[in-house]
Amino acid sequence: MKGKAHIAATAITVGIASQTMGIDPTSPLVLIGGLIGSILPDADTRHSYMGKMIPAWLIFKHRSYTHSLFAMGLCSGLAWAMFGRDMGIGIGLGYGTHLLTDGPWRLRQFLFPLTLYKRKTRTKKPVANH
Repeated sequence: MKGKAHIAATAITVGIASQTMGIDPTSPLVLIGGLIGSILPDADTRHSYMGKMIPAWLIFKHRSYTHSLFAMGLCSGLAWAMFGRDMGIGIGLGYGTHLLTDGPWRLRQFLFPLTLYKRKTRTKKPVANH
């Protein structure tokens, strides 16, 4: 999905959240946070706007760490601690909307880094013929 589509989906999410959660949709910090959060996960690709500002693609593969619930919590928590509640909520709404519109069926990316370790499967040993 392109960045503009993520931004548009986040605008809808902020509108719905303002009606259901009592968030002020006119708060500049919610709007700025939502805008940043909606494109922040794509810092792991060099072709995105955020990837040109924060080159996370040098460290992470696309749709790995930055496309996880852990990263969403980390980014929104840091924004909340540094800039206040409204910015944290905005980042969280934008980030979460990005993850959902990219595809919630990608459980492996959602649960990163918990899914780093591959499960070992048992292989059957050949039975000797007597």
